[in-house]
Amino acid sequence: MSVLLIVERNLRNEMGHLPGQIRAISQFSSAESIHVITWSGTEKLPLSARPDRQPERIQLHSLLLSPREVAGSTNQQTLVTIEAQEMTRIASDVGATPGDTIVIPSAVPHDLRVAIAVAANDGPRIVARVLALTFFEALTQTEIETLRAQQKADRIHLSCETEELCEAVRDQFDLVCPADFVLPCNVLPNDSVPDRVPSCTFRAGMLGGPRGEKGSYRVPAIVSSIAEKSRAMDNPPKVTIVVQTSLRLRMRTLSMLWPLLRAKLTSGNPKIEIIWGAQSSEDYRAALFSLDCVLLPYRLDRYATSGSGMIIDAVNAAIPIIRTRGMAMSKLMSVGNSIEVTTDDEIAEAILKMAADPDPYFETAKHARTALQAQVNQLPFK
Repeated sequence: MSVLLIVERNLRNEMGHLPGQIRAISQFSSAESIHVITWSGTEKLPLSARPDRQPERIQLHSLLLSPREVAGSTNQQTLVTIEAQEMTRIASDVGATPGDTIVIPSAVPHDLRVAIAVAANDGPRIVARVLALTFFEALTQTEIETLRAQQKADRIHLSCETEELCEAVRDQFDLVCPADFVLPCNVLPNDSVPDRVPSCTFRAGMLGGPRGEKGSYRVPAIVSSIAEKSRAMDNPPKVTIVVQTSLRLRMRTLSMLWPLLRAKLTSGNPKIEIIWGAQSSEDYRAALFSLDCVLLPYRLDRYATSGSGMIIDAVNAAIPIIRTRGMAMSKLMSVGNSIEVTTDDEIAEAILKMAADPDPYFETAKHARTALQAQVNQLPFK
């Protein structure tokens, strides 16, 4: 019997990329038995993590420490040894063989150290997807050399999701880390995409709570710029800016919300639509499919080599993108389905340009979706 083990310690929430990744891996795996190893506080698998196909294949093992507990541990090496022993025990108990696979879809430095320890045993091959260059920087030279040796022995397969990170890891650490693990999050490649319904307004949106690295603080300035440029146009295209926000009224949330609420009460272009709080997976998909464009004014100090689940969701949903110039995953956004920008004014200009003639972007977004669908065949697990 073929076995797949998925190690994802952070499955606290129904929404988000992490449970969506479990659903995607399960959907694309041909394994007869799937075992999710997560932190001890997880009582049940989130509904959004359950695959559409044969959900009964999945079993949950709640035994790892949470990310916060790992960070607070005073003896990291002992913790690595304990968790490696637990994973090896589970693999043995469920009948996994060297021909089977352990997948770590969001491997942080601690997970890589555990993987090194597990790989020393004659157990399943490990596929570890690393999402940020800083995770390699946190490893010692000895750990990097051990990873390299285990790669050559085909005990560990390192993966990432962007060509940019692949090149940086090769150049800085002499490690092979192909961009062969572009994993769908909330929209799978084979999900049906609703037909686009013509609307009297062009809907450009940022989904997810306010986060500095995602440029949420820029939204009020973008709105002001659209309003100013619209006033100078004879017949500006009508635009609605859709923003999802958190119900936690932190300072960063308030600093974004207050000017948006004022703009919402003001007549003119653009209109403002605010989505309050977290949503179910179905609500998120409905909000995403309601958009004509996804806004990604992300900071490059975080996203120059790291990918974004929002990019993958947008491409799989065949929705055009407006993005910061220099962001990773450029290959997915370079077929005419996006506009690159730098300043807030450029973002406003791009929104008005796309809103004035959206059809070419909608058409190329379909091509981008088809290209991403083909990458599913490259996923490094069975």
